[in-house]
Amino acid sequence: LGQVILQASKTDVLLIDTYSTSAFWYAYISSRLAFFLKLDYIPILHGGDLPKRLKSHPQLCQRLFGNAKVNVAPSAYLLQEFKNAGYTNLTYIPNTIKLDLYRFKERQELQTHLLWVRSFAQLYNPLLALKVLKELRLLYPKVKLSMVGPFKDDSIEECKAFAKENELPVTFTGGMKKQDWLQYAQDFDVFINTTNVDNTPVSVIEAMALGLPVV
Repeated sequence: LGQVILQASKTDVLLIDTYSTSAFWYAYISSRLAFFLKLDYIPILHGGDLPKRLKSHPQLCQRLFGNAKVNVAPSAYLLQEFKNAGYTNLTYIPNTIKLDLYRFKERQELQTHLLWVRSFAQLYNPLLALKVLKELRLLYPKVKLSMVGPFKDDSIEECKAFAKENELPVTFTGGMKKQDWLQYAQDFDVFINTTNVDNTPVSVIEAMALGLPVV
């Protein structure tokens, strides 16, 4: 927020990465600060749960999104939800990746080697991945799971406790740099995405580019 104030006089447009949970408040305060400084701003809509926020805080959302120069939606889903809420200052710029940076691997015989890549947060339901692993072990004794991502809340403790209690073959790597996990992914055969709600996650697009079937 301090940088918004310091940089305002030499800035044309402020870009605000906008999420739907606690980070929503950062986006909101940033937008109000920009409005006060007469600085154009553009929210980039990342949060898959933003439609719920539109309903629960309509006046705050109107101040944030209604006063924006434009709101950038990376999915047709969010674009339509914002249109349904009455917003017209919208544009659609889909999430993309540079395919030449990804090594596609055609997997001839799928092994039960599962990869999960996301932040450990309740919104992304990481515990479900472990419940899936527990069920799969009944049919595929050699199944294994690796969960890649930073620890954002206490869901990591819940996951570790569940894994220990059920003696599950799982690895928690913590956060990885993109190039590291892209290389790491070559040793796995199925990508699982367990989120309760989502937008257009780049990690899923990346998994496809690597040749990983996505569940």
